[in-house]
Amino acid sequence: MKTAFLALAVLFPSAALAQEIKAEGESPAKIALNFLRKYDSNDDGAISKSELPSPEFFKRYDQDNDLRVTALEIRQAEQGIKSKAEAAAPKRKEYFRGLDDFGEHDLNADGRFTKKEFESYLHDACDQNRDGYVNEDEYKYVDTTPGGEDKAVDLQSFDKLDENKNKSLSLQEFELSKEYIDALDRNNDHTISKEELIEAVLRKWGGVPGTSAESVLRRMDANGDGELVRKEFDGKDRLWNEINGYRTEKEDPTINKDELEKYITRVKELRQKANAFMTRYDMNGDGKVTRDEFDGPDGAFGRCDANGDGIVTRADGVD
Repeated sequence: MKTAFLALAVLFPSAALAQEIKAEGESPAKIALNFLRKYDSNDDGAISKSELPSPEFFKRYDQDNDLRVTALEIRQAEQGIKSKAEAAAPKRKEYFRGLDDFGEHDLNADGRFTKKEFESYLHDACDQNRDGYVNEDEYKYVDTTPGGEDKAVDLQSFDKLDENKNKSLSLQEFELSKEYIDALDRNNDHTISKEELIEAVLRKWGGVPGTSAESVLRRMDANGDGELVRKEFDGKDRLWNEINGYRTEKEDPTINKDELEKYITRVKELRQKANAFMTRYDMNGDGKVTRDEFDGPDGAFGRCDANGDGIVTRADGVD
């Protein structure tokens, strides 16, 4: 069996051999041990060209050019490869902070996300383990109804996006459809403003049942201990994450009164920012926006004018 594999080894470069030998995440020492177990037929602690006649293998590992590869040489080479990959990997902050991280991805600081900027923001949001990539389980965090339940968007399958088939999506591979952007883009300018994102996010998680920490605890604190755990949120994972700062339950398993107060204050501030529509377009301050005051396209005005009376007020659901 070993002889048959040696014949095949000549045809494949050492990268393919290494893939055959090592499992994902194995240490350089374990990779070296596996190579010797498989190819060191005379058990002298090294692999010679007669045992593995692969030029690519020796180019990769034979550091002293003596035509013998030892376990130490394999370990050193693999450690170098590992260190280089870690240095090149994208770095993430310890936690994703939701809307607070808007500016981290708004590269030109214009208050709006281009498609690429929004993909960066959403890729960061989905990267739960903070390794700079989105795996299959994390890809499920991409919201399929970004503009509301009546605007479901079909996402490309994970396998289709995963071009190199390594079961993780880099930022370059992570791509959203035009329909996804359109579901959030209320004024049809092909970007997503912070106000538009705030509106969408508030529709999803802005509904704690109460206007104070005390009222929220009265309704949700099932065991009366003055704190909330995830199961008391009754499946509202998005709301839990926004209040809890996307920390893992192991690190922060509860939400206390102070954290609730900070969250409620933050939501109130966000709602005030989401009032940008009326602030921007209500030129005479009468609480109404007419078509003459609105400088966007007719289609956008029509979407805002929910009751079709020719004017937009807060009663139309526009904050």
